[in-house]
Parts: sequence; C-alpha cells; structure tokens
Amino acid sequence: MTAARIYLVRHGETEANRREIVQGQLDTHLNESGIEQAALVSEALQKISFDEGYSSDLSRASKTAEMILECHPRVQLRKQSGLRERHLGSLQGQTHARKRAFGSINSDPTAEKADAFVTRSLSWWENSVRRHIETLPERAMPYHILVVSHGGFISTLIKNLLAKKRIAKVVSVDDWRCYNCSVSIIDIRKDGKAELVQYSDISHLGNSKVVESNADTEDK
Repeated sequence: MTAARIYLVRHGETEANRREIVQGQLDTHLNESGIEQAALVSEALQKISFDEGYSSDLSRASKTAEMILECHPRVQLRKQSGLRERHLGSLQGQTHARKRAFGSINSDPTAEKADAFVTRSLSWWENSVRRHIETLPERAMPYHILVVSHGGFISTLIKNLLAKKRIAKVVSVDDWRCYNCSVSIIDIRKDGKAELVQYSDISHLGNSKVVESNADTEDK
C-alpha cells in the first residue's frame, strides 16, 4: 500500500530561463509568465490534501511553493538548502550557449562536482523522504507531500534513484527535460519501495508556453 505520494514541482519561469542564462544557485525571481505558471499549477493541485511542504530556499522555488500552499494554509513550508540547484561555478550568469561550449562542468574548480550533486540529491531523498516516511503514523490514506525544486535537481534525483533501483519506473519517459512548473510524482511504500508514476507533466499549463531549454540543468 502507498504510504505517501511525493509531488516534485519545478519552479516557475524566470527571466534567466527566458533569456537562456545559466542560473545554478543564483537567487533569481519568477517573471510574469512564472507567476502565471505557478498560479496554474496551484489550481491543478488545489484539491490535493497536502500534509507537508518543502522547497529550495532560492526565491524562484520558494515563491512557487508559497503560491501552491496558499490553498493549503495549514501546511507550513520548510525551505531547505539541500533542494537547491547544482552550483555551476563561473558559468552562473553566462548564456546557455557558453555553457555548451565550456565542456565538462567538473573541470571548473568553482562548480559543484557532478558526483557531489548526485550525493546531495540522494541524501536529501534518504533523509527527508524515505526515512521520514518510516516515522509517520500509519493511516488508510497516503500522505501527500509537496516538494518544489529545480530542473537539474529533479531530473538528477529521479534518474539516479532509477539507476540505483531505489524506485521503479511504471511510466514511460522519452524526454528527461524538466519543464517550468511541471509535476512529477513518486509513490512510496512504508518499506521504502517506490515507483515513478508521472514525470514532468505540464498538461495543467494549457496553452502557456514553456522554455524548452533548461540552462541550469546539468547531470553529467
């Protein structure tokens, strides 16, 4: 039986997204389109009875989470630095084209190493989700947990959970891009076994255009 359903939401659009500028851990803010997207995902999740809410402590993620939780006033938002995007060193503030031309991010001594980023994302899952679920009182209905983070973090977390067989994939994923205000869902049981049941869904955004490139996504 599913003990908890985890809703992983990417933050809304920023001007850096629109202009294809690498953000990493720069503290950028939602633009007008990002606010609109956050309102749409909030509406889509309005009827979910969230029990807990987490977000990256960067403004674009925490603002998105705050807008979603306006419909869930009893849920206290917990902002965590562990949910931040990968720090991309000297490339932060540069263009996506410059990032592509740069080569391996690992060659930049000021950037967070890929293996360190993977370790951080998996540690967050282990401590804030898997072990936490074990401590929750059993009940007939699953707990619903909101997590708002970043494109690189969400895609890296899910791909590595799958690679390490910590979760199973029950939904086909052909495109690993994680769109602004997309919703990915993982169901987890009390024993820690989990399944990816939805990835980067943006059907709730309707005709709203999303930025298809993810300047701050890097999982190599």
